[in-house]
Amino acid sequence: MRLRTTLLLAILGLALSRAPSQATKTYRYAAVPDGDLCLISADGNTRLVLSANTADMDWEGIAVSPTGALIAVQNSAHYRLYEIDPKTGKMRLIHDGGSLGFNMPDEPTWLTPEVLLLETWDKDGVDAGKYAANIKTGAWRRVVPRQNDEWTSGSVLVPSPSGKLLATDLDVTAAEWLSVSEVASGRTLWRTNPKEGMEGFSGMTWSRDNKSLFVSFLIDNEMASGSPGGLWKFDALTGKQHLWKYRKRSVDGVWGSPERGLLAVDVGNRLEFLRMDDGKLLFKLPESNLGSVIEVFFLGSARILVSGDRGLAEVNASGKAVRTYTLNKGFYDGSVGLKYSASRDAVMYGRNGVLDLKTGKITKFGRAVSDATNVEWLSKDVVH
Repeated sequence: MRLRTTLLLAILGLALSRAPSQATKTYRYAAVPDGDLCLISADGNTRLVLSANTADMDWEGIAVSPTGALIAVQNSAHYRLYEIDPKTGKMRLIHDGGSLGFNMPDEPTWLTPEVLLLETWDKDGVDAGKYAANIKTGAWRRVVPRQNDEWTSGSVLVPSPSGKLLATDLDVTAAEWLSVSEVASGRTLWRTNPKEGMEGFSGMTWSRDNKSLFVSFLIDNEMASGSPGGLWKFDALTGKQHLWKYRKRSVDGVWGSPERGLLAVDVGNRLEFLRMDDGKLLFKLPESNLGSVIEVFFLGSARILVSGDRGLAEVNASGKAVRTYTLNKGFYDGSVGLKYSASRDAVMYGRNGVLDLKTGKITKFGRAVSDATNVEWLSKDVVH
C-alpha cells in the first residue's frame, strides 16, 4: 500500500511539474485610455485594465507622486480622487468633490511630495480656480481663485522653490497672461495688465531666492502680436517688471535650476546658459542636431539634459555634450510634455515612448496608450 501511494504521488508530482505555468507580464506605466484605468507593459504594447469603465463610472486623469503613489480621478455621479494599488487594484478614497468638478492639468504638478494641484470647475462648467489636494490627509483648499468671465485659469502651474507662491497662466481672448497667487491665502497677488501688451510668453522659472520670476516672450508667434520679446524679470510679490536680457529678440523658452542658480534660454538657433544672479553667459549649445528645444532637465552631479524634437544631449557643467541620442523623425508629436525618471534614468516623450539613457534604446508606445491624455511611470514594475 505504501509503495502504491509513493508511486501515485510521484506521478502526480511529475504531471504538475510539466503543467504549463500561467503567463505573466511586466507592467511599467499607468494610463487612462478610453476612460479605463490601465497598466501598460514595459514594452509599451499591452494594456491591463485595473478598473473597467462602466455606464456610470469614468476615469479621467492620473498622476504618480514623488513618493510613488498612483493617484487617479474618477467621474461617476460626481468627481472623486483615489489612490490606487497597481498590484491589487484596491482603491482608497482621498476626496469626494461633491458638486465641484476637477481634474489634473495635462502635466501633473506637485506643490509638495504629498500635495497635488488640480483644475476645478463648478456645476455650470465655469472655472472655479486651482485647488491643492493632500493625498495623505484628504485636506482640500483653493490656492488660485476663480476667474471672471473674461479670464480663465490656464494649465501652466509653476510653484516657487519655497512652495509659498504659484505662477500660472490666464487665457484671455486668445492670448495668455501671467498671474502669481499666494498659496496660503489662495489670493492673487498680481496679474499682467492686458493694456501693457505683455502677452505671448513662452516660459517661466523662479529665482533661487523666490523673489523673482524670469519670463521669456516670443515676438514671431501669430498669437503674440503684443509681445515685447526678450527675457523679463518680474517681482514675485508686486509684478513689477523690467527687461533683463535679449531686447527685442524672440525668446522661445526659459528653464531654470534655482538650486544651481542657472538659466537655459532658447534664442532660436542655440541654447544659452546664464548665471541667474547677474546674467553672465556661461556657455552656448547649438541646436542644429537637436531640433527645436522641448525641455531642459537640470539633474544632480552638474548633469544637464537638453531634448529637442530630433535628439537629446547630455551636457556637463562646462557645456560639453558628453552623450547624444538621435530620435527618429516624427517620433515625438508634441502633444504632452516630457518627464524624466531619476530611478530609471530615462526620458518619457508624452504618449509616444521612452528613451533609456543607459542603453540608448527607445521604447515606442503602441495603440495601448493612443487615446490616453497622459502616461505615468509606476514607482516600480508590477508583474501580473
